[in-house]
Amino acid sequence: MSAHAHAVGYVADHVNYLSLGGLKDWQLLPVIREREFILFMPSVFKWLSDIGARY
Repeated sequence: MSAHAHAVGYVADHVNYLSLGGLKDWQLLPVIREREFILFMPSVFKWLSDIGARY
């Protein structure tokens, strides 16, 4: 997915490239908020629903 973002001019990094690959999905939330990342993954809506987030 990062390659697709780069191809159209966006900056994108995989969690592994940021040394965050060992974290659980829910543990990424504070990092996402703090660094003002935009979360993108194929199952993002299911994941947000599972953690009780509103979108």
